[in-house]
Amino acid sequence: MALLVDSNLLARILPRGDNMSNIYGALAWWIADTLRKAGQKPVGKTVTLLVTTAIFRDYRTGFGRNKYDIDAHAWARFKKSINKRRLVGCNTYFTICKIEPSGGETGRWHGDKYDKAYFEALKTAIDTGRFEDRHIVFASADRATSGRIAEEFPPSRFGGRLHIVDSKDALDGLIMD
Repeated sequence: MALLVDSNLLARILPRGDNMSNIYGALAWWIADTLRKAGQKPVGKTVTLLVTTAIFRDYRTGFGRNKYDIDAHAWARFKKSINKRRLVGCNTYFTICKIEPSGGETGRWHGDKYDKAYFEALKTAIDTGRFEDRHIVFASADRATSGRIAEEFPPSRFGGRLHIVDSKDALDGLIMD
């Protein structure tokens, strides 16, 4: 499973505390906790958070906007955690994968300029053979953005491989499956 999670929804996932010193660990804990709550635990799954340079920038801005206390060292460790695998339960792993936007035509995005990075990353993930055997999940707390993504990439066109969600609960449900 490959996840594209916008910064607004990521702020709802990560615990708010005085010090956010291990972002990667907090994300892995969230997935492990979600799997613990599952009735029938998935086995042998890899949950991959897809990021680009622009998405990292949006995360950093979003963390600041949501008043997270993240020092520069914690941020640097998070960015360096790319391709690091962590066991989160039942032979299931969490990893972060940095992708480069394909550079193809993306001028048709007519939404929030900050969400264009997610649009480009989704286009790249769908077009890249590396992820052709995975479910791709676009998760945004912004319903307007989710609607625009659904117009551009109708999930029915991708044979059940693409999922668009707009809440943490819906995202948790997909991870549990």
